[in-house]
Amino acid sequence: MYLVGGSRFRHRTAENVVDEMELLYEKYNVRHFSFMDDNLTFSKKRTIEICEQILKRNLNVQFETLNGLYVRSLDKDVIDALVSAGWVRGALAIESGSDYIRNIIIKKNISKEKVYEIVGLIKRYPQVYVKAYFIIGMPEDTQETLMETYNMINDLNIDEPTVTNVVPFPGTKLFDQCVRDRLFIDDVDLSTLWKDNSFYLTNNQRFFLKPYEIELEEMKSYRTNLDQLLADKQNLRKSKVKSYAYTDNK
Repeated sequence: MYLVGGSRFRHRTAENVVDEMELLYEKYNVRHFSFMDDNLTFSKKRTIEICEQILKRNLNVQFETLNGLYVRSLDKDVIDALVSAGWVRGALAIESGSDYIRNIIIKKNISKEKVYEIVGLIKRYPQVYVKAYFIIGMPEDTQETLMETYNMINDLNIDEPTVTNVVPFPGTKLFDQCVRDRLFIDDVDLSTLWKDNSFYLTNNQRFFLKPYEIELEEMKSYRTNLDQLLADKQNLRKSKVKSYAYTDNK
């Protein structure tokens, strides 16, 4: 995204954002909002001001933040402010359970302890549905780093973990790395990449590159096991919801 928007953070004021929400609230009776913003919580001061403005204007709303929030930008103050203003659904951009992949390769600069801390702070509020985004298949991934991701997904109290096979988009350092080191697998035709729908409409069953130290068949086997874990966690969540609904109705 920085290739289009640049590296400088530009934002609308908190007042301007909530002015727009208030217009939709009063004129069109909108009560649910989605913030499509990867940097919504980049500024703690601005985030809290948006929440305070929502409360000050008595806007009885719910809102979601389904673009992955930067974990390092969150703390107790921000989470409490978001929930008090109507936050009911959000996503965290965790990316990997491996400190090496997450911080050295992807450069997220987020400790594993911080990930668990923030998830714990959010889950104090049972009304907030939490998603988490992960990526697998980076060139530097190994069996060990993949298992770290598997274990984190298994351990975290997340309502919906989502795992995407890494996609090396043209124009990124990852794409250049894959070309340089010939990591693209055989069915990726770089000459017709511009019309390959699977680069943005993937079902996560296809891999576009082979990590340095893992064979493609190993990646496919890992994906199968991971998908089973995701299905098991989803079924467990559904059973808990049904159990809660039954108990609540008695």
